[in-house]
Amino acid sequence: MGLGEMNKEVIEKVIKFVTMVILMGTIVIWIMMPISTYKEIWLTPMRAKLGKSIYYGKPGVNLLVYMFPMILLAFLGCIYLHLKKQTTVNQFNSGVEKKRAKFGALRRPMLVKGPLGIVTVTEVMFLTMFMALLLWSLTNYIYRTFVTITSESAATDGNSL
Repeated sequence: MGLGEMNKEVIEKVIKFVTMVILMGTIVIWIMMPISTYKEIWLTPMRAKLGKSIYYGKPGVNLLVYMFPMILLAFLGCIYLHLKKQTTVNQFNSGVEKKRAKFGALRRPMLVKGPLGIVTVTEVMFLTMFMALLLWSLTNYIYRTFVTITSESAATDGNSL
């Protein structure tokens, strides 16, 4: 192993560590988001400092909090893949064979006949998760909308409760 390969390994480990820190921070933000501490203590000062931007204004804080970590993760992922791409073919193939044994069941066809053709277990899982996300989003929208309906708001629309 040369000095260049050791540097690549160190850089890869640093990228993995930074990625984990960013992901943990994002999870903390998502957990704290519905709590009043986030809205009153974290978000209010950020909006006061960063909300005066000429380019983004008030939505700039949301862009910074939610999009910047994902963009940074994509950037670090590109660097990581570029460093991994330079490994030898034998090293890459040995890792792929181990992963195939571990996750081989996810690549097996689940549905062969039908309008979609060959569908794997992974694709069915992602479709199920997407449908659950759509259902949750619709339910949340309806719940939030019905909470705001009052007799005054119904009267402005010409309806009575």
